[in-house]
Amino acid sequence: MLPTQSHTVNRPLLGPRYENGAPAALALGADARAELAQVLQKFQSQQYVFEPRACAVCEGHDFQVLAEQDRYGMPIKTTICCGCGLIQTNPDMREEDYTDFYTHHYRRLYIADLVGQPSDFFREEYWRGQKILAYVRQHIRLPKGRLVVEIGCGAGGILQAFADAGYRVIGTDLGFENLSYGKARGLDLRSGDLFSLVEQLDEKPALIIYSHVLEHIREPGRTLDRVRQTLADDGHLYVEVPGVKDVRSNVFQGDFLKTFHLAHIYNFSLLTLRNLASKHGFSLVSGDEKIRSIFKRGELRAEHVRFESDHDSAVAYMLKTEQWRD
Repeated sequence: MLPTQSHTVNRPLLGPRYENGAPAALALGADARAELAQVLQKFQSQQYVFEPRACAVCEGHDFQVLAEQDRYGMPIKTTICCGCGLIQTNPDMREEDYTDFYTHHYRRLYIADLVGQPSDFFREEYWRGQKILAYVRQHIRLPKGRLVVEIGCGAGGILQAFADAGYRVIGTDLGFENLSYGKARGLDLRSGDLFSLVEQLDEKPALIIYSHVLEHIREPGRTLDRVRQTLADDGHLYVEVPGVKDVRSNVFQGDFLKTFHLAHIYNFSLLTLRNLASKHGFSLVSGDEKIRSIFKRGELRAEHVRFESDHDSAVAYMLKTEQWRD
Protein backbone atom coordinates (compact mmCIF):
# COMPACT_ATOMS: atom_id res chain seq x y z
CA MET A 1 0.00 0.00 0.00
CA LEU A 2 1.05 3.62 -0.41
CA PRO A 3 2.91 5.09 2.57
CA THR A 4 0.10 7.43 3.61
CA GLN A 5 -0.34 6.29 7.23
CA SER A 6 1.82 7.21 10.20
CA HIS A 7 1.71 6.90 13.96
CA THR A 8 1.28 10.65 14.41
CA VAL A 9 -1.06 12.48 12.03
CA ASN A 10 0.00 16.11 11.66
CA ARG A 11 1.31 18.49 9.06
CA PRO A 12 5.05 18.31 8.39
CA LEU A 13 6.99 19.90 11.20
CA LEU A 14 9.44 21.58 8.81
CA GLY A 15 6.84 23.51 6.83
CA PRO A 16 4.60 23.54 3.73
CA ARG A 17 7.27 22.64 1.19
CA TYR A 18 7.58 19.24 2.92
CA GLU A 19 3.88 18.45 2.38
CA ASN A 20 2.81 15.73 -0.02
CA GLY A 21 2.21 17.28 -3.45
CA ALA A 22 4.64 20.17 -3.01
CA PRO A 23 7.27 20.68 -5.75
CA ALA A 24 10.07 18.14 -5.75
CA ALA A 25 13.43 19.34 -4.40
CA LEU A 26 15.44 17.82 -7.23
CA ALA A 27 14.69 17.81 -10.95
CA LEU A 28 15.22 14.56 -12.82
CA GLY A 29 16.24 13.90 -16.40
CA ALA A 30 14.14 11.81 -18.76
CA ASP A 31 15.75 8.45 -17.91
CA ALA A 32 15.47 8.98 -14.17
CA ARG A 33 11.86 10.17 -14.50
CA ALA A 34 11.01 6.95 -16.32
CA GLU A 35 12.62 4.96 -13.51
CA LEU A 36 10.73 6.97 -10.91
CA ALA A 37 7.46 6.14 -12.68
CA GLN A 38 8.24 2.44 -12.35
CA VAL A 39 8.87 2.78 -8.61
CA LEU A 40 5.62 4.72 -8.13
CA GLN A 41 3.77 2.02 -10.03
CA LYS A 42 5.05 -0.53 -7.53
CA PHE A 43 3.66 1.67 -4.77
CA GLN A 44 0.28 1.86 -6.48
CA SER A 45 0.10 -1.87 -7.23
CA GLN A 46 1.10 -2.68 -3.64
CA GLN A 47 4.12 -4.62 -4.80
CA TYR A 48 5.93 -2.39 -2.33
CA VAL A 49 4.21 -2.40 1.05
CA PHE A 50 4.83 0.23 3.72
CA GLU A 51 4.30 -0.68 7.36
CA PRO A 52 4.81 1.29 10.60
CA ARG A 53 7.31 -0.05 13.10
CA ALA A 54 9.14 0.79 16.30
CA CYS A 55 12.18 3.04 16.48
CA ALA A 56 15.43 1.21 15.70
CA VAL A 57 17.11 2.72 18.78
CA CYS A 58 14.66 3.21 21.65
CA GLU A 59 11.87 0.96 20.29
CA GLY A 60 9.35 3.73 20.84
CA HIS A 61 6.22 4.32 18.74
CA ASP A 62 5.76 8.08 19.05
CA PHE A 63 6.91 10.02 15.98
CA GLN A 64 6.61 13.51 14.54
CA VAL A 65 6.34 13.88 10.76
CA LEU A 66 9.13 15.97 9.25
CA ALA A 67 8.28 15.43 5.59
CA GLU A 68 5.45 13.74 3.70
CA GLN A 69 7.45 13.25 0.52
CA ASP A 70 11.05 12.72 -0.47
CA ARG A 71 13.28 14.83 -2.65
CA TYR A 72 11.90 13.27 -5.84
CA GLY A 73 8.28 13.83 -4.82
CA MET A 74 7.67 10.21 -3.78
CA PRO A 75 5.11 9.98 -0.93
CA ILE A 76 7.63 8.85 1.70
CA LYS A 77 7.19 9.96 5.31
CA THR A 78 10.35 11.02 7.14
CA THR A 79 9.78 11.17 10.89
CA ILE A 80 11.69 11.91 14.07
CA CYS A 81 11.35 9.68 17.11
CA CYS A 82 9.98 11.67 20.03
CA GLY A 83 11.85 9.43 22.44
CA CYS A 84 15.46 9.45 21.21
CA GLY A 85 15.48 11.81 18.22
CA LEU A 86 16.48 9.31 15.52
CA ILE A 87 15.25 10.51 12.12
CA GLN A 88 13.88 7.64 10.05
CA THR A 89 11.51 6.63 7.27
CA ASN A 90 8.37 5.42 9.03
CA PRO A 91 6.33 3.64 7.78
CA ASP A 92 8.98 1.96 5.66
CA MET A 93 9.11 -0.82 3.11
CA ARG A 94 9.64 -4.48 3.82
CA GLU A 95 13.12 -5.98 3.49
CA GLU A 96 12.20 -7.73 0.24
CA ASP A 97 10.91 -4.47 -1.22
CA TYR A 98 14.20 -2.71 -0.54
CA THR A 99 16.05 -5.63 -2.10
CA ASP A 100 13.94 -5.30 -5.24
CA PHE A 101 14.42 -1.52 -5.28
CA TYR A 102 18.21 -1.77 -5.04
CA THR A 103 18.38 -4.59 -7.57
CA HIS A 104 16.18 -3.03 -10.24
CA HIS A 105 15.86 0.73 -9.70
CA TYR A 106 18.37 2.36 -7.37
CA ARG A 107 21.30 2.88 -9.72
CA ARG A 108 19.17 4.01 -12.68
CA LEU A 109 17.07 6.37 -10.56
CA TYR A 110 19.90 7.96 -8.61
CA ILE A 111 22.62 8.25 -11.22
CA ALA A 112 20.83 7.79 -14.55
CA ASP A 113 21.69 11.39 -15.40
CA LEU A 114 25.28 11.14 -14.16
CA VAL A 115 27.23 9.20 -16.76
CA GLY A 116 30.21 7.70 -15.02
CA GLN A 117 32.62 4.82 -15.44
CA PRO A 118 33.90 2.49 -12.71
CA SER A 119 37.29 4.19 -13.08
CA ASP A 120 35.69 7.52 -12.11
CA PHE A 121 34.12 5.98 -9.02
CA PHE A 122 37.40 4.27 -8.15
CA ARG A 123 39.36 7.56 -8.20
CA GLU A 124 36.72 9.24 -6.02
CA GLU A 125 36.75 6.31 -3.61
CA TYR A 126 40.57 6.29 -3.45
CA TRP A 127 40.58 9.97 -2.50
CA ARG A 128 38.01 9.25 0.23
CA GLY A 129 40.01 6.23 1.34
CA GLN A 130 43.11 8.33 1.92
CA LYS A 131 41.06 10.65 4.14
CA ILE A 132 39.53 7.74 6.06
CA LEU A 133 42.96 6.16 6.56
CA ALA A 134 44.37 9.42 7.92
CA TYR A 135 41.40 9.82 10.28
CA VAL A 136 41.67 6.23 11.53
CA ARG A 137 45.41 6.49 12.13
CA GLN A 138 44.89 9.74 14.01
CA HIS A 139 42.60 8.10 16.56
CA ILE A 140 43.50 4.40 16.90
CA ARG A 141 46.49 2.11 16.54
CA LEU A 142 46.13 -0.05 13.43
CA PRO A 143 49.31 -2.08 12.79
CA LYS A 144 50.20 -2.80 9.17
CA GLY A 145 49.36 -6.29 7.98
CA ARG A 146 46.04 -6.44 9.84
CA LEU A 147 42.83 -7.25 7.97
CA VAL A 148 40.58 -4.36 6.93
CA VAL A 149 37.10 -5.19 5.59
CA GLU A 150 34.75 -2.80 3.82
CA ILE A 151 31.04 -3.51 3.41
CA GLY A 152 29.56 -1.77 0.37
CA CYS A 153 33.00 -1.30 -1.15
CA GLY A 154 31.92 -0.26 -4.67
CA ALA A 155 34.92 -0.46 -6.98
CA GLY A 156 37.31 -0.83 -4.04
CA GLY A 157 39.03 2.53 -4.12
CA ILE A 158 38.82 3.03 -0.33
CA LEU A 159 40.37 -0.39 0.22
CA GLN A 160 43.09 0.37 -2.32
CA ALA A 161 44.22 3.26 -0.11
CA PHE A 162 44.53 0.85 2.83
CA ALA A 163 46.26 -1.80 0.69
CA ASP A 164 48.80 0.76 -0.49
CA ALA A 165 49.50 1.54 3.18
CA GLY A 166 50.31 -2.10 3.96
CA TYR A 167 47.04 -3.63 5.10
CA ARG A 168 45.37 -6.83 3.96
CA VAL A 169 41.97 -5.88 2.52
CA ILE A 170 38.71 -7.61 1.60
CA GLY A 171 35.57 -5.92 0.32
CA THR A 172 32.03 -6.92 -0.51
CA ASP A 173 29.26 -5.23 -2.47
CA LEU A 174 26.11 -6.02 -4.43
CA GLY A 175 27.11 -4.06 -7.55
CA PHE A 176 28.76 -6.33 -10.11
CA GLU A 177 30.05 -3.68 -12.54
CA ASN A 178 32.10 -1.76 -10.01
CA LEU A 179 33.26 -4.95 -8.29
CA SER A 180 34.63 -6.25 -11.58
CA TYR A 181 36.71 -3.12 -12.01
CA GLY A 182 38.31 -3.46 -8.58
CA LYS A 183 38.88 -7.18 -8.96
CA ALA A 184 40.66 -6.56 -12.25
CA ARG A 185 43.08 -4.34 -10.32
CA GLY A 186 43.90 -7.25 -8.02
CA LEU A 187 41.71 -6.40 -5.05
CA ASP A 188 39.94 -9.16 -3.11
CA LEU A 189 36.35 -8.06 -3.71
CA ARG A 190 33.37 -10.38 -3.34
CA SER A 191 29.71 -10.19 -4.21
CA GLY A 192 27.37 -10.06 -1.23
CA ASP A 193 27.05 -8.38 2.14
CA LEU A 194 28.46 -8.76 5.64
CA PHE A 195 26.37 -11.82 6.39
CA SER A 196 27.53 -13.71 3.31
CA LEU A 197 31.16 -12.64 3.82
CA VAL A 198 31.49 -13.75 7.45
CA GLU A 199 31.60 -17.45 6.61
CA GLN A 200 34.42 -16.86 4.13
CA LEU A 201 36.84 -15.05 6.45
CA ASP A 202 39.90 -16.89 7.76
CA GLU A 203 40.89 -14.04 10.07
CA LYS A 204 38.95 -11.63 12.27
CA PRO A 205 39.22 -8.06 10.95
CA ALA A 206 40.92 -5.32 12.93
CA LEU A 207 38.73 -2.74 11.19
CA ILE A 208 35.38 -2.90 9.42
CA ILE A 209 34.36 0.09 7.29
CA TYR A 210 30.82 1.25 6.54
CA SER A 211 31.18 4.36 4.40
CA HIS A 212 27.79 5.78 3.36
CA VAL A 213 26.14 2.39 3.80
CA LEU A 214 24.61 2.13 7.29
CA GLU A 215 21.89 4.71 6.52
CA HIS A 216 20.62 2.37 3.76
CA ILE A 217 20.26 -0.71 6.00
CA ARG A 218 16.74 -1.44 7.23
CA GLU A 219 17.85 -3.39 10.32
CA PRO A 220 21.06 -1.63 11.43
CA GLY A 221 20.97 -3.24 14.88
CA ARG A 222 21.10 -6.73 13.40
CA THR A 223 24.03 -5.60 11.26
CA LEU A 224 25.92 -4.12 14.21
CA ASP A 225 25.42 -7.32 16.20
CA ARG A 226 27.07 -9.27 13.40
CA VAL A 227 29.86 -6.69 13.04
CA ARG A 228 30.64 -7.04 16.73
CA GLN A 229 30.75 -10.86 16.42
CA THR A 230 32.99 -10.61 13.35
CA LEU A 231 35.59 -8.13 14.62
CA ALA A 232 38.77 -9.12 16.44
CA ASP A 233 38.64 -8.56 20.20
CA ASP A 234 40.66 -5.35 19.76
CA GLY A 235 38.77 -4.42 16.59
CA HIS A 236 37.14 -1.17 15.57
CA LEU A 237 34.26 -0.07 13.38
CA TYR A 238 34.47 2.99 11.13
CA VAL A 239 31.12 4.53 10.18
CA GLU A 240 30.65 7.43 7.80
CA VAL A 241 27.14 8.70 7.05
CA PRO A 242 25.64 12.06 6.06
CA GLY A 243 25.26 14.02 9.30
CA VAL A 244 21.90 15.62 10.11
CA LYS A 245 23.70 18.53 11.79
CA ASP A 246 26.10 19.04 8.88
CA VAL A 247 23.43 19.95 6.30
CA ARG A 248 24.32 23.66 6.24
CA SER A 249 27.90 22.97 5.20
CA ASN A 250 27.59 19.88 3.00
CA VAL A 251 26.60 19.49 -0.65
CA PHE A 252 22.89 20.05 0.13
CA GLN A 253 23.58 23.61 1.35
CA GLY A 254 21.06 23.55 4.14
CA ASP A 255 18.15 21.98 2.26
CA PHE A 256 16.80 19.11 4.36
CA LEU A 257 14.27 18.16 1.71
CA LYS A 258 17.15 17.14 -0.56
CA THR A 259 18.48 14.81 2.13
CA PHE A 260 15.23 12.88 2.62
CA HIS A 261 14.77 10.08 0.10
CA LEU A 262 13.70 6.48 -0.22
CA ALA A 263 17.19 4.99 -0.13
CA HIS A 264 18.15 6.71 3.13
CA ILE A 265 16.07 4.95 5.76
CA TYR A 266 17.92 6.71 8.58
CA ASN A 267 19.34 10.20 9.03
CA PHE A 268 21.80 10.21 11.92
CA SER A 269 23.30 12.81 14.18
CA LEU A 270 26.43 11.76 16.03
CA LEU A 271 24.36 11.28 19.20
CA THR A 272 21.70 9.06 17.59
CA LEU A 273 24.42 7.00 15.91
CA ARG A 274 26.21 6.66 19.25
CA ASN A 275 22.95 5.59 20.87
CA LEU A 276 22.44 2.89 18.25
CA ALA A 277 26.03 1.65 18.49
CA SER A 278 26.05 1.54 22.30
CA LYS A 279 22.87 -0.53 22.26
CA HIS A 280 24.78 -3.17 20.28
CA GLY A 281 28.04 -3.26 22.21
CA PHE A 282 30.16 -0.45 20.78
CA SER A 283 31.69 2.59 22.47
CA LEU A 284 32.54 5.81 20.64
CA VAL A 285 36.26 6.52 20.23
CA SER A 286 35.98 9.60 18.05
CA GLY A 287 33.39 11.31 15.91
CA ASP A 288 32.06 14.54 14.48
CA GLU A 289 28.80 15.78 12.99
CA LYS A 290 29.87 15.22 9.37
CA ILE A 291 29.62 12.15 10.36
CA ARG A 292 33.01 10.40 10.55
CA SER A 293 33.21 8.08 13.53
CA ILE A 294 35.20 5.25 15.07
CA PHE A 295 33.71 2.78 17.53
CA LYS A 296 35.51 0.24 19.69
CA ARG A 297 34.18 -3.28 20.01
CA GLY A 298 33.02 -3.91 23.56
CA GLU A 299 30.81 -6.15 25.62
CA LEU A 300 27.03 -6.15 25.44
CA ARG A 301 25.50 -4.86 28.65
CA ALA A 302 22.82 -6.97 30.24
CA GLU A 303 21.01 -4.01 31.76
CA HIS A 304 18.75 -1.71 29.78
CA VAL A 305 20.77 0.92 27.90
CA ARG A 306 19.74 4.48 28.72
CA PHE A 307 19.75 6.89 25.78
CA GLU A 308 20.39 10.59 25.73
CA SER A 309 17.69 12.07 23.48
CA ASP A 310 18.66 14.25 20.54
CA HIS A 311 15.05 15.16 19.70
CA ASP A 312 14.95 18.77 20.91
CA SER A 313 18.42 19.61 19.61
CA ALA A 314 17.77 18.05 16.18
CA VAL A 315 14.39 19.77 15.77
CA ALA A 316 15.85 23.13 16.80
CA TYR A 317 18.68 22.71 14.28
CA MET A 318 16.32 21.79 11.46
CA LEU A 319 13.87 24.63 12.14
CA LYS A 320 16.72 27.13 12.41
CA THR A 321 18.17 25.80 9.17
CA GLU A 322 14.83 26.35 7.41
CA GLN A 323 14.83 29.96 8.67
CA TRP A 324 18.46 30.31 7.56
CA ARG A 325 17.51 29.20 4.04
CA ASP A 326 14.80 31.88 3.86
